[in-house]
Amino acid sequence: MPLNRRSFFHVMGVGAAGGLLAACGDSTSSSSSTTSPAASAADAAPSTTSGVAAEAASVPSLEELVAEVKDSFTQATYRDEQTGRELAYNVFLPRDYDPQGSYPLVHFIGDSSTVSTDPTTPLAQYGALIWASEVTQAQEKCIVVVPAYTETVLDDHDGYTTTEWVDVTARFLPWLQQEYAVDPQRIYGTGQSMGCMIHLVLGGKNPDLFTAFMFVDGQWDPTQLSGLGQATFLYHVAGGDDRAVEGQEATKTMLTEAGVDYAVAEEEWDATADPQTLERQTGALFAQGKKRNFSSFVAGTVLEANPTGFDMEHMSSFEPAYKLTGARRWLLEQRS
Repeated sequence: MPLNRRSFFHVMGVGAAGGLLAACGDSTSSSSSTTSPAASAADAAPSTTSGVAAEAASVPSLEELVAEVKDSFTQATYRDEQTGRELAYNVFLPRDYDPQGSYPLVHFIGDSSTVSTDPTTPLAQYGALIWASEVTQAQEKCIVVVPAYTETVLDDHDGYTTTEWVDVTARFLPWLQQEYAVDPQRIYGTGQSMGCMIHLVLGGKNPDLFTAFMFVDGQWDPTQLSGLGQATFLYHVAGGDDRAVEGQEATKTMLTEAGVDYAVAEEEWDATADPQTLERQTGALFAQGKKRNFSSFVAGTVLEANPTGFDMEHMSSFEPAYKLTGARRWLLEQRS
């Protein structure tokens, strides 16, 4: 079972019994483990300037990530006291994890294709695994949490409607900070499509819930996103995904009307470009020094970079976005 920071040493001394763990603090929610813990990626020093170039060139494939880190995640369950709902999740703990330490937390939510009763289904996605990979852990040892939903959490087609899972997720985040050795100044939210939209809604309601966001190819009603004016984020879309582009533009308009500044990439990025070119382009965006950042891929390039068989830029955009080493690095550099 995943051990909270208060109980770790006691359990190691006397052995752990099966069943539920009481959450720390005032919460009465609980966590139960379904697999044994496993160690993960090797530790290393933070990147130097020369190391940044090497890091940019180290872009593992999905197949390599599955082989490297998928089995290093364990599965557990959060029980929400207010609703009685149980949210299964996958958790990765860094090598030599210290329950008395302090680690960044990356919270990734997949798209609706991951909705399943099998909690490991989201671990088939690049955006779930890359944070636990050696290439990321060498930059920053971080905890990675990937929730697994059994139903679609929200709907952006027949009006912008949400289920109670959004609020459950909002309560899940503070609970994780009690259950694991999380640095409260370094909590990062990211997701694709459905996962992007959940994080958009969470950021719109409570921008302080996360230190920073990386939104990948999703959209939501901008009238519900005013909180993003106080948030730190990268909002990235595929140029040929009309709905995501429209959502991104509507968010820019909302921020402009509110008098909130933001940065826009000077050029669209070719998803088929070499890692060094994409590193330069992401670096140029973040060099503008803004908390809120917008970028996009050149229309059509994600289909070539990541052919999925669906002939849809939306589905093809996710993996190339999470292969943007500079974007991932920027996210992990943010502090509250």
